[in-house]
Amino acid sequence: MPQRIPRGAVAAVLGVATLATTGCGPIGLVAEEAPLFPGVEEAVNPSLGRVEPPTVERLNFRTGPATATFGRREVARGYAAAVWFATATSFTLQTLDSRYHSIGAFTRHSSRMTPEFADEVDQLAWECFDGDEQSCGWLGAMRVYGLEGNGLTLQQDGPLVVDHVIHEAEVWVDDWSDEPTLGVRFEEQASVRMTKAGENWLVPVVKDANYWLVPGPEGDAVTWRVADIDSWYVVEPAVPDTGTY
Repeated sequence: MPQRIPRGAVAAVLGVATLATTGCGPIGLVAEEAPLFPGVEEAVNPSLGRVEPPTVERLNFRTGPATATFGRREVARGYAAAVWFATATSFTLQTLDSRYHSIGAFTRHSSRMTPEFADEVDQLAWECFDGDEQSCGWLGAMRVYGLEGNGLTLQQDGPLVVDHVIHEAEVWVDDWSDEPTLGVRFEEQASVRMTKAGENWLVPVVKDANYWLVPGPEGDAVTWRVADIDSWYVVEPAVPDTGTY
């Protein structure tokens, strides 16, 4: 049986990790705000009502290398795929709450990854559950967990994650593989509701991630698959939870 991921393991390495570095910067960008994004309601369903869909900035692009290479429609689909994947795998009940920790909680949605990346994530999860701190850091930077500690525990009632926003989106074309790859980058901001010594607190988290996506195989139900992720996050000082979100 795999060991449970130790609480605070990711916070101990500041939630910073890089699975791959391409050396290519982002090109093309961003957007006007929209209240919801198609598909994110489904993505949060496994969190049992304790995580609401994020507010997502709508990608506003006209021309550029990504559009010229893939077309506007496919770039929009690629951005949607990255947003869905982030929503379904990061800031979730199963990753934030150690009572739900399992290999499956950290490797879910492998059908939305390339087989190679799914194998890499699976290996990271098993190594982390076996106690490898570096693997825990890489895994945690993608998934966000290990926020409990120093007297802070998750609130057990009401929403677990509030003020969740995905914004500052950028898209570009990357040539790091044999075929053109769509790069998508955005920042996530969210506050996790916690308690300490009988008082309620919000722990703000800022996550920045690059997603590399490749077209799914012909006939695949998934238009784009995640081929790699480069991500990191910062936990900011806790502030009083006033109940106003």
